[in-house]
Formats: sequence, C-alpha cells, structure tokens
Amino acid sequence: MPEEADQKVEFVSGAAPRIRLRSVVGLDVGKSATKAVFIRQTKSGMVVSEARLLPPLDVSSGEGRRGAILPPSWKSNYVALAVSPQAAMVRYVTLHGRPDVHSKLGAELQAHLSVEENTRAAFMVVPHHRRESETNVLIVAVPEALAKGLLERVTGGSIAAASLEVAGVTSVGAFMEWGPLRDSGAAVGYLDCGASSSVLALFNRGNLCLMRKLAFGADAMTAAIADKMQTDRKTAEEMILDESFDISSIVAGMTDDFRQQIRISTEFVERREGVRVEKFYAAGGLSVTPYMRSYLASHLERAVELWNPFSGLTCAGDDWQEKIRGQEPRFAAALGAAVGTLQGAQG
Repeated sequence: MPEEADQKVEFVSGAAPRIRLRSVVGLDVGKSATKAVFIRQTKSGMVVSEARLLPPLDVSSGEGRRGAILPPSWKSNYVALAVSPQAAMVRYVTLHGRPDVHSKLGAELQAHLSVEENTRAAFMVVPHHRRESETNVLIVAVPEALAKGLLERVTGGSIAAASLEVAGVTSVGAFMEWGPLRDSGAAVGYLDCGASSSVLALFNRGNLCLMRKLAFGADAMTAAIADKMQTDRKTAEEMILDESFDISSIVAGMTDDFRQQIRISTEFVERREGVRVEKFYAAGGLSVTPYMRSYLASHLERAVELWNPFSGLTCAGDDWQEKIRGQEPRFAAALGAAVGTLQGAQG
C-alpha cells in the first residue's frame, strides 16, 4: 500500500480494479491447515468445482519454495487469499453524523485510531436500517510483514494474488451473502471459530450491528487438553471430537472470558437495537465439535446451529464432497474470499 508523506498507514475504501476472472482458488491460510476451494465462473453462474484440506503453509518468511502447491487439475492462475485474524485488527466503529459529513473519512480514522505503522488497512461504511445520524465503519488492518510474507510464499510462477483479506471477515461476508441471514429478519449472531482466534458478528434485520475479534481458538483448547490429560496433540484433537470424554472442567476454565465477551457483545446489541438475539450460527474449525456448540448454547442460553457454507452455492462433483464431509464449516473463509473476488471481477 502506498505511503503518504505524513502518515505510515493509508486507509483505503473499495477494491482496486481487477481483471476479469473466469476462475479463482480461495485459500484460507490457517495455522492448522490450508482450506482451499476452486470456483469457476460459468454462463449460468459460479460453480464450486472442488474443495480440499491442504497442509498448513509457513508464511513467517518468503524463503523457500514459492507458489501455492495446488492440485494440477485446478486450472487457475489467481488465488484469493484469506489470512488468519490472529495478527489482524478488526474493529467496528460508530461515528456521529451521516456518511456525507465525513468527507475525509480515512484521515479521520487515522487520527482517532491507534494503528501501528507499516500496516495495510481498509475500511467499509456499513449501512444501518434506522440510525441515519450515525456512520458505522468496519476497519480491518494487517501487518505489512505478514501480508508480504504470505504473498511471497504463495504467489510465484503462474500464480498471482487477486485479493488479500482477513479470514474471519470473509467468513462473515459469506454468511451475509448467501447464508440464512438473508432469509431472516430476526436478530442473530454468527461466530467464526478459527485455530488461533475467532470473529463474532451480530445482526438485526439483516444489518451488521457489531463485529469484533476474540482471542480464543481451537489451538488453545487443544493445548490445554493435551497438557491436562498428558497426551499428544493428535489425541487431544480426537478427544474434542469424541463426546465420550468428559473435558467439561478443562473447557470451562479456559473459555470463561471467551463466553463473557460474547455475552457482553450480545447484550450491548440487544439494548441498542431493542431486540433479543434469537440464535447463533457457527462456522470454522472449532465449530465442527458437537461438544463446543452444545457448551456455548448452554451458557449463552440460545441455540447454536452449525452453518454449512457450501449450502446455497452450486457445487459440481461428488467425490470431493464426500472427502470433506463433516468439515464443510471450515471452508467458510476460503469460499468467502473466492466468491467475493469473482463477484468483484464481474463488476
């Protein structure tokens, strides 16, 4: 991102012009795995041709092999990248005054927010159904070193990056674009549970009312179970999926702050909007564990429903769908990045 003379961080709104794409690979570069989807643009619309769980990528530096290791059958030269929100900034800010009052919104955000230097940042004005006297802004920022390391590691040869976004945010975008939110006028929550952190979004009447990053993910839970049960990581992961093991005391002790932050955010939106958040939808790696969903439902006193991000999309082929059965919620961010990039390219 270009720098101005008087500031190290330049906020931008809107995407840069993109070339017209016919296909794109969505890559959610997570700590536990790389979630990959291949989507083609056809005359009848977008089609998901395949999805795979690939080994994790080390993006700490650009050294070593360059270019994403993709299946040979995935004939695309472009990738839509989603990076873990762990090192990213995700903020939902409310400013007084209508959007037209904030003619220099980027400069205003720069002046009021503490954003580290050498950071790639972008913002989007979020419409609201009734608060015309306020401007709601979603801000996302990624350290330049992280972005550069990812781009150098993944791109190269015939592979180029068409976009770079934050995984939890693209997952929320997917939920808003083709998830159950579009058919519901109720107030609901959405939780993308990643390996190192999670992203919470709350909606009322289809409008985004709040989004925030929560410092909790599957890695912390797995490490705690492995330590307490004196076992290895793989066994700990299996114990999380197997409801026959009683891990309630371990989970309760380490998720107290996580649950409290969800509850505080929910109650804030309920008071502000004058509604009750009826239920939560969940995606991401940790969401596939039945124990975690039932545990959250019990403490939040609301239903927590697993969302399959492939539902609502056209999918071709059966073999690959069978291979990822039960893991579909882990692909929400990759699908959100790929679909959003293709949609932007058609505009």
